[in-house]
Order: sequence, then C-alpha cells, then structure tokens
Amino acid sequence: MSTPEEIRQVMREALERQRAQVLATMSASDQRLVNIAPKPELEKARAKARSAFRNALFWPMAQASAAGAVMGYAFVLAALASLSGHAPNPLTAPVASASGLVALLSLAQFAYLIHSR
Repeated sequence: MSTPEEIRQVMREALERQRAQVLATMSASDQRLVNIAPKPELEKARAKARSAFRNALFWPMAQASAAGAVMGYAFVLAALASLSGHAPNPLTAPVASASGLVALLSLAQFAYLIHSR
C-alpha cells in the first residue's frame, strides 16, 4: 500500500462505507435528495487538471529549449572560428555558460513539477 493509487483506492472505499452508513440513517425523502443532487463531473475536472499541468510544463521546456539553442549557436561560432584559425570571440564562453545554467535551472524546474505532481 505504498503507491498513491492504492492509498486513493483505500480512501474511496472508506468514503463509500461512510456514505452508506449515513444513508442508512437518513429518511427516504432525504435519501432521494442526496441521490438527485448534482455530482461533479469527474472527467471534466481531470481534463482541466491535465491541461493545467501541461500548461505549467510549457515554460520550463521552452526556456530550456531556447537556452540550448543559444548554447549550441555559441559553440558553433566558436568551432567555426577555431576551424578557420581565428581566436574565438571572448563572449562565447560566458554566453554558453549562462545558457547552460538557464537550461539546467529550467530542466530542474521541469523535474520538480513532474515529481511534485
């Protein structure tokens, strides 16, 4: 019983037992009112939660992708300068380092969001 799904199943069963006990003590008219009360649409709520989760994951991945592209561009410029016999631009290393840091932080944020879900 260590997985979250097993814990949810146990909680659902406990709630159903408690609901059955409460319904047994209610009058017939009260039971009808409980049964006709609108229930939340579970699938709609799940779809909304999945959509919100995907939206939350968009920005970390976009940041990591953009930083990776900048870092790749800096490395390509340095490699081209090196191949042509010129010294690489002195800004190449700091730009690549900063882009790498942004990419790592974005991926860490992505991993945190995945893990905390």
